[in-house]
Amino acid sequence: MQIHKTIVIHLQYLMLWMAITFISCCAHINSANSFESNNDEYDLLNEVLEHVEAEHINEWNKKQLITEAIKGLLSKIDIYSEYLDTDEYGEILTLNSGKFGGIGLEISEDEKGIVRISKIYEDSPASMAEINKGDIIFQIDNIDVSKLDRQNIAKKLRGEAGSIINICAGSNHREMKCSKIKRSIMEIAPILTCITPKEKICYVKISIFNAQTADMVQNKIERCIKRKSNIGFIIDLRSNPGGVFEQAEKVADLFLDKGIITVIKGSKPESDKIIQATSGDIANGGIIFVLINEESASAAEIVASALKENNRAMVLGTKSFGKGLIQEIISLSNGDAIKLTSREYYTPNGNSIEARGITPDVELPPFDGSEYANTMHDIKHYNKIKNSVENCKENIYQDLQITYAINIMNAILQKR
Repeated sequence: MQIHKTIVIHLQYLMLWMAITFISCCAHINSANSFESNNDEYDLLNEVLEHVEAEHINEWNKKQLITEAIKGLLSKIDIYSEYLDTDEYGEILTLNSGKFGGIGLEISEDEKGIVRISKIYEDSPASMAEINKGDIIFQIDNIDVSKLDRQNIAKKLRGEAGSIINICAGSNHREMKCSKIKRSIMEIAPILTCITPKEKICYVKISIFNAQTADMVQNKIERCIKRKSNIGFIIDLRSNPGGVFEQAEKVADLFLDKGIITVIKGSKPESDKIIQATSGDIANGGIIFVLINEESASAAEIVASALKENNRAMVLGTKSFGKGLIQEIISLSNGDAIKLTSREYYTPNGNSIEARGITPDVELPPFDGSEYANTMHDIKHYNKIKNSVENCKENIYQDLQITYAINIMNAILQKR
């Protein structure tokens, strides 16, 4: 009964706030009547709030109820709009900036809720501590992590540069060791690996689009070109969830000499915009392959579609996620914020991405080594490809989608 009452109350707030929003939007039709209606709706809202505060079986205050009403409203508008409290807002700003105080590790959570260290970055504070990839994290600053969700654990790992964090981790409780680690400034950045001088292929892995991405990609590409001429490029956007929209535009523009990058449509005709590429191709016409998968979304899809539909790159992999809506972060007077869907972007040819995704030119599902060898009809050639990238920093040879792309690109480069 208590749950039912709570649901009913939330629905009431949702309807009230939707009514208020609708009336505000229509204020230009009849300002006098609209103002009157607004007062009526606010009076009704206050009346309901007073009843809840006075009579509901649970204890509530108006601030809590209003916050929950706003959350309910935004959650019903679309699947991406949401209310962000001060901590959540700060978290997004940090991720978008690309810099934060941390120790240089990534975590993952299995189906049992066990949190492990999935990656430790080289030359990071974590790499110098007594923790290893695959270790279970048991405690952070004497707090049992089993009582925290993954998001809160990630927050606790970050902090001001120079501050100390105490992590207890190990393969099991008996092997658990505790390490005091000093945080430093970490950067969420694209990763680049040059695949041996013999292959003459420059590999760029873009894991997220933040404020640093375009500049870093440009810097890495320029360094790659200085080492070798007439090279090919593999841009890996697999499992890239997106990020800062403007950075995706800049990355696509790096490789385009002309053409449309994306078409943006808003709620009003005056907000529609066509983003054009500027003169200059950083790769000097070099062959480009783009890798995508079902987790490539949003900003990653902008880059993939821009290069594909301008005939600048071949896209390989599996169909992308399909997120074509842009969210604007709007700060509020109380320090919180709302993330509001305000625009939709389309491919250069005017195709919608939302819920459709980008279809690759070459379907390339993940597969193991034996399947790769059968596809190439030559196991010796597979071993040769594998060995040629064995010394790469990120052990790219273990990824058969990349080795397949390398093989195709090599065949094209050899004909030049």
